[in-house]
Amino acid sequence: MTKQKRAKDYLNEIVGIYRSGDKDLKPNTFLFNAVLGACISTRGSDKVASEAFEIALDTYNEMREREFTRPDAYTYGSLLKACDSLLPRNDPNGIRDDHGITLFRACCEDGLLTANVLSFLMKCVSKQAFLGIHERAKMNGASKCNAEDIMEQLPQEWSRNAPKQINKDKRRTLSKMRSSGRRLRKEGGVFR
Repeated sequence: MTKQKRAKDYLNEIVGIYRSGDKDLKPNTFLFNAVLGACISTRGSDKVASEAFEIALDTYNEMREREFTRPDAYTYGSLLKACDSLLPRNDPNGIRDDHGITLFRACCEDGLLTANVLSFLMKCVSKQAFLGIHERAKMNGASKCNAEDIMEQLPQEWSRNAPKQINKDKRRTLSKMRSSGRRLRKEGGVFR
């Protein structure tokens, strides 16, 4: 049995226990996302990859149907990574693009779009499929094809429920503070 099937079976077991009355064992988004993670890391034949992708989609659909959990931004990023790593790149039927755009739209409807999710979409779908999204951003003034720049030009409603990401300047400042703290500790200084 593959790891993604084991992960899905474990999740189903927990859901079953919860439904049978053990409210202390409530499945959460983290558990569903763990199944997606197992699917993403799948390696093997096209058949194995296809099965892993089906498990990922089934897990996502189950999340949307359950009353005790909902997809989050990490869920959508994971699903787009699954599209990228598990579906064939040169698919003449455009299944990869269809799944990527469908997931992107659902993510936007849920208000969970982040720069990370957008960058996973950029890797997942063809340039033509991404063009519609990027064109909308271009109409609003984005000139670069960089996820963070494009995010600034897309409707804020698409990100209304997403965790706020730290911008690049804050990341650099935090990184410098951590480095200074490490240096102070090495030198025996006081970190205030």
